[in-house]
Amino acid sequence: MKKEKNENYEEQIKEIFELKDIVWFLIGMAVPFLWNLIKTIFQTMRMRRKIKKGDMEFADKSIVSLAHGDPFFSNNNGKQELRLDAPREVFYISMPEDIKNQILENKPNFFNTRWEKEEVFLDGRTEEEMLAEIAGVLGLTVEETKEIYLEEKVNVAKFFLEKAKSGAPYFNGEMYGIKKFNDNRDGEFERPGVDIHSYKTDYYTHRVMAAIYRRVYKSNPGIAPENNPESFNKMRYFLTSMGMNVLLYLKDEGKIVFAKRSGKLVNMSKPLWHVSMNEAISITDISESNGTIDLEKCIVRGLNEELGLDDKIINIDYSDVFFLKDPLETGISAFVTVNNRSFSDLKILYSAAKDRELESEDLVTVKLNSMALNDFMKKNELTDAAQYLIKMLLARHIKGSI
Repeated sequence: MKKEKNENYEEQIKEIFELKDIVWFLIGMAVPFLWNLIKTIFQTMRMRRKIKKGDMEFADKSIVSLAHGDPFFSNNNGKQELRLDAPREVFYISMPEDIKNQILENKPNFFNTRWEKEEVFLDGRTEEEMLAEIAGVLGLTVEETKEIYLEEKVNVAKFFLEKAKSGAPYFNGEMYGIKKFNDNRDGEFERPGVDIHSYKTDYYTHRVMAAIYRRVYKSNPGIAPENNPESFNKMRYFLTSMGMNVLLYLKDEGKIVFAKRSGKLVNMSKPLWHVSMNEAISITDISESNGTIDLEKCIVRGLNEELGLDDKIINIDYSDVFFLKDPLETGISAFVTVNNRSFSDLKILYSAAKDRELESEDLVTVKLNSMALNDFMKKNELTDAAQYLIKMLLARHIKGSI
């Protein structure tokens, strides 16, 4: 009996030690997981503080943030966090008939659009209703707004006529504006979700609305929207342009590419260092399968046209949605990674790029680290958009996201 009790006791001790081993094994497994989780949480908090600090630094400049990826906008459980619908509505301002006919005499294919050439306003509004809505946004009377509207229709048309007579490669192509922007945060951790409802417009309409906005903004900067969807959406008739702003990362060299933007471009008074590629979303970026805007098509096209790059892209990380106060244009930023390409390779491709002479004057690379990028900003003149993307890049770089 005593022997049996001893055996039972020894068996219990053995079981306790086996259980203890299991517990320690589980703890050993859990500790690295918990440590990584805590580390990720603190890194994310730090990244968010850096991004907010970057927003504050640009509060008095021309950049205003609308939404940030965390760290990037992604396809989360089959749900895309950055969503653009198919542009079904049209906003189209007609050009004065006499000037339009003169343009067509010089450039028969000037109107490079796919819809009827009739004036169309959002939500089926009449011209009077549209002008009343715009007047409220600009803080003007309807009469004052109408006077500016008619003047700028003529001014922009005459500018287009000068371009047509000069033989410059100038067309009235299809563009896409934003009718409504929603910043939707989903789930327990409020993952960022952005919905952009777009409309079709054209370059002439964009230039007219931009001219009206800039004319009033010059004397009253307070008309610029704030960094919230409600304020932004009130400007829908002025949100006639969406563009991709890309920083290209040469992975093999660990460097970011910057392009010197030509001073001959619209809205550029002198050459400035800019992002790697900046391209307006156009008719060629529409998905043939469902009619939605395909941002990847825009990026691939832009990199090819501006830099001559036709390689397979390793990775695209969509990061921020923002707008420029002057001119009022919406930007979506992305960090694009490629490998198997050196900067010397890129310079050769760049020399033969389709739009090189129209868009930029030179390229440079900067090491992806805080010291090198901050030094680049201190020693050179950069566009506000380039400075903004660098700040947002560095905020994410501390988390090891890129």
